[in-house]
Amino acid sequence: MKEEPLVSVMVLCYNHKDFVVQALDSVLNQTYKNIEVIIIDDNSSDGSQELIEKWVRDNKVACRFIKHTSNRPIGYSYNEFLKLAKGKYISAIATDDLFYPSKTEKQVALFATLTEEYGVVYSDLNVIDRDNNLLDNSFYKWYLKDTEPTSGNLLDAFMKCNPVQVTGTLVKREIYDKVGPYDESMVGEDWDMGLRWARICKFFYHNEVVGAYRRSLNQFNAVASRDKKLQFKIQDMIHRIFIKHLDLEGDFRNKVVDQLKSNHKEMLSSEYLARKQNIEISTFLFKTKPSFISLVILITAYFNIPNLYPSVKSMMNRLSLFVKKRITHNQETSLKESPTKG
Repeated sequence: MKEEPLVSVMVLCYNHKDFVVQALDSVLNQTYKNIEVIIIDDNSSDGSQELIEKWVRDNKVACRFIKHTSNRPIGYSYNEFLKLAKGKYISAIATDDLFYPSKTEKQVALFATLTEEYGVVYSDLNVIDRDNNLLDNSFYKWYLKDTEPTSGNLLDAFMKCNPVQVTGTLVKREIYDKVGPYDESMVGEDWDMGLRWARICKFFYHNEVVGAYRRSLNQFNAVASRDKKLQFKIQDMIHRIFIKHLDLEGDFRNKVVDQLKSNHKEMLSSEYLARKQNIEISTFLFKTKPSFISLVILITAYFNIPNLYPSVKSMMNRLSLFVKKRITHNQETSLKESPTKG
């Protein structure tokens, strides 16, 4: 019989003592057995490391356990894992999430039916709370709201957001080898990597729940909504992600520029954007795709007038409204003054 391809699973933990054993059990209980497990703990301070060590001993699991002595970016952990991983396919799970037993088996089987151009299989997930109560039976229905997950070329989808949740994915190792390592300097390493995947391969969406995503008030997006400094870091991350993809052509390049411009307008409202950095970004965007608004933003940067852009925008909106009212008034007057027939 042909041997099943090896799947390398990264289990990433940081202060998940309440969930880590559940997550590890969900990997151990996979119906697909040709799996290598690499566990990375990012210097947890809540006793997670001790729980992991006990779990490995009790279950006699042959795995690699790496314990960081200081906090590292998630991208660093991914790169560390990829240097060790020997599998044909790559899977990853944070230790507050869960795999369901047939997750790996179903996704490996799907790859066997797909053409070579497909590099990523992604499936749906349940959304649960810290007590494993079901909050939503579809991660993508909750996360994407009015947009349906799709198969094929996802480059357009990645232009708007990160449309793929890592817990539900299985990725060909060769895709990682082609696009290079994670960017360890940014917080949005998964969006950045997904966008790079989308440039070279197709995605297949498997409309079946294969695991669970645990929603928490302390997760990144929830914290960011309350932390202005973190919001700026996100805006800076988006800028740094999209600046890498200006070599795209045609409509995709226009979308990259539009995303950069829209994001820069958000950055302007932040007190953390230094004048020098603002000038550099504004100059670059004006040269890339000149417009009246980019000129206003550039002047804003040079003269360091933070309220100029919103003031000009408000003035333009009022002017536009005035012009529309005048046109409507003139049309109504013209109709009243026109001679009637008969």
